[in-house]
Amino acid sequence: NKLLVIVLLICLTGGLLLVAACALCLVRRRMQHL
Repeated sequence: NKLLVIVLLICLTGGLLLVAACALCLVRRRMQHL
């Protein structure tokens, strides 16, 4: 059970990091256009 929880936490943190990276890329593109 502990292993499953650790894997889920890692997946969630990885997903959040990917979303944050995508958001930063979009913001940078918008700033460049302006």
